[in-house]
Amino acid sequence: AIGPSLIAPAFQEGNTDSEIITTIQLGHPATAMIAWGQVLTSHQIEDLVGFIRALAGEPTPATEEPTFVTDIKPLFDANCSMCHGTLGGWDASGYQSAMTSGDNAPVIVPGDPNGSILLQKLLGTQEFGGPMPPSGGLSDADIQMIEDWISNGAPES
Repeated sequence: AIGPSLIAPAFQEGNTDSEIITTIQLGHPATAMIAWGQVLTSHQIEDLVGFIRALAGEPTPATEEPTFVTDIKPLFDANCSMCHGTLGGWDASGYQSAMTSGDNAPVIVPGDPNGSILLQKLLGTQEFGGPMPPSGGLSDADIQMIEDWISNGAPES
């Protein structure tokens, strides 16, 4: 009785996967729904959306290609923005800044993950500096998602 019925046709048909992902990530300020974007990975949120769809007996939809707004920015917010944006020359706070800033810009080359310094840093294969984030931190699945995003042209939304 606190939120909508997740199995109700009105909920299932009235909300796109992207809308559900956004609600999970950001919460809903008018309700008790808290933001989970800093707690769950993008893949965990996608799995949760698949589970919500399965509650109604619907087949799990094919995973959409990752986008900056939905998938990459939450990773940057959780793992990069605490330093980048104030240190390090590269600004991870928004799409345009992530795509154009940095002492060795561009660090993201849409369609070319091997030529993207960002991916080289995440994989530890760059020829200068150390791997990022310095503490490790990103899972193989998160790195793969960033690689897929870059390979698909690094779309904003």
